[in-house]
Amino acid sequence: MKKLFTGTKFKNCTPLFKIETLRTYSGGYTPEEAVITLGLDSEEVLKIDGYRSIRAIIAIPWSQEGLAKWVQTWSPIELRGNQQTEASHPEPSCVVKVAMESLTATINRTTGINHPSDEERAKTYIKALHKYEPKLNADEIGSYLVGKLGWKAQHAKDVEKLINTLNEGRFFRGGQKTGLQLHYKKWKEKCKG
Repeated sequence: MKKLFTGTKFKNCTPLFKIETLRTYSGGYTPEEAVITLGLDSEEVLKIDGYRSIRAIIAIPWSQEGLAKWVQTWSPIELRGNQQTEASHPEPSCVVKVAMESLTATINRTTGINHPSDEERAKTYIKALHKYEPKLNADEIGSYLVGKLGWKAQHAKDVEKLINTLNEGRFFRGGQKTGLQLHYKKWKEKCKG
């Protein structure tokens, strides 16, 4: 057991086997690691999922609900039945997808919406969507950002927080207050064509 905490190779087996905790694991530099998680929830697995060195994740949850968001994001294979799992939530509407694709194309994805101009744009887009779309589901949009648009989970979480703030009836500073309809009309036109 002690060798597993420092890393060991078994006879006639190439990979290095190592036991780590969330606190000690930081990933490597090349995409070659297979990680087995035990008892982690979606937020923790999505954080690990963002490491460049991860090639595969085998996630063993304490409960099925604990990995719901991760499953929704990636639709992984259920190893016991060798079947693709079904996402528990539908994808966002076409307008939301177009808006998030536009946001993705205009920001620096390595920093997410942390730069003031990227944050301002994200807030404007979220305000426009919140005002004109019937319903915004933060988890659905976060999963779309990570699973389809290649965002890091921590950066998608920042967008989710903005959506949740407005969904809860609260407000945030920043983002344009006028011209929101113009953004929305542009996204809607792209969905028609």
